[in-house]
Amino acid sequence: MKNKTLLTVLSIIGMGLLLGWFILQMKPPHVNEKSTPSANQQAQTKTNSPEEKYIALTPEAQQKAGIRVKVAGPVQIKTVLELPGEIQFNENRVAHVVPRVEGVITAAYKHLGAPVEKGELIAVLESRELADLKSQYYTAIKRRELAQITFDREARLWREKVSAEQDYLAAKTALAEANIVVTAAAQRLLALGLTQDALDTIPQESQSKLSRYPIRAPFDGRVVRKHVVRGEAVKADAELFMIADLSTVWGTITVYTEDLNQVHLGQKVTVRSEELGLEATGTISYLGYLIDAQTRSTQAHVDIPNPEERWRPGLFVTVEVAEKKIPVPVAVAAEAIQTYRNQPVVFVQHGNGFEVRPITLGRRSGNGQWIEMVNGLSAGERYAADNSFVLKSELGEAMAPQ
Repeated sequence: MKNKTLLTVLSIIGMGLLLGWFILQMKPPHVNEKSTPSANQQAQTKTNSPEEKYIALTPEAQQKAGIRVKVAGPVQIKTVLELPGEIQFNENRVAHVVPRVEGVITAAYKHLGAPVEKGELIAVLESRELADLKSQYYTAIKRRELAQITFDREARLWREKVSAEQDYLAAKTALAEANIVVTAAAQRLLALGLTQDALDTIPQESQSKLSRYPIRAPFDGRVVRKHVVRGEAVKADAELFMIADLSTVWGTITVYTEDLNQVHLGQKVTVRSEELGLEATGTISYLGYLIDAQTRSTQAHVDIPNPEERWRPGLFVTVEVAEKKIPVPVAVAAEAIQTYRNQPVVFVQHGNGFEVRPITLGRRSGNGQWIEMVNGLSAGERYAADNSFVLKSELGEAMAPQ
């Protein structure tokens, strides 16, 4: 029994010794240096991140792609104030043509959009009222002629002591009254737009022409509205034509109260139309004195030369008012800015290649040529200006999944 117990104890001890020997013979686990990146490797990974990707490009390839390099540095940026506006007729060169007498249109020579010259005949009206006025003028002239003959006779007889002075004075008074009647009749015709030359021809006119009323253009321009056709009966105040001189137009702009100190009479401004791709320089000729209670704004007018008549009334425009020139320490050409992963970037030259540099944008010049760099780029650094989109394309191909 004792021998059996001793054998069991020895067996357990032997198994323990054997297990301990195996444990001592086992090697510590091998640490794979590549499985845990070092600090330098982490820094290298960050350097090769898309945000700081380096694009190698030889000078020959750069020249072939048309990539032009510029140096970032200080620039004078002219800031501008953009105001909404609309093209309108120059109200100083617009005329509403009305007949001034009632009648019937017998001829309309100009169609809508037709050019006209000052004094050109554009329509003819037959008016009974005009015929009556011309008849009154003709009658007044004939009576004055008779009064003149009577006066000349009475003056001669009075000088010869044949007639009494009373007859002479009566004839003189009658002549003066006849002159007054002629003058009054002439004034009524002149008020209708007839010229003195036209009045002088009335005694020679036939009865059929007494009612003829010619309607003429008041100045050089273009027919922009027409409200008359042949045979139409019109009243004295009816608008027959609207004629506008489109050689100059107004850019009517809305100026808010907070911008009033930056807008002045005689100021040069730039007017742009994005819809038609037009641009012109004009001068502010009027600045309103009243502020609208609802919009808290006033209106200003810009005189815009329009020799080709491309600026059309009703067209919406943007008016750029130059404020001042501001020096900025670092600016780049606007075409150098690219967007990568929803962030503005520039491509900075290093050796035979370019580095993608995230930037923070600042103010933009009024002509859009320069953009201020707030962060990301220092003065003196060289960057890709022209055709920088080629580098963006190369960057996109490099980052594409293989």
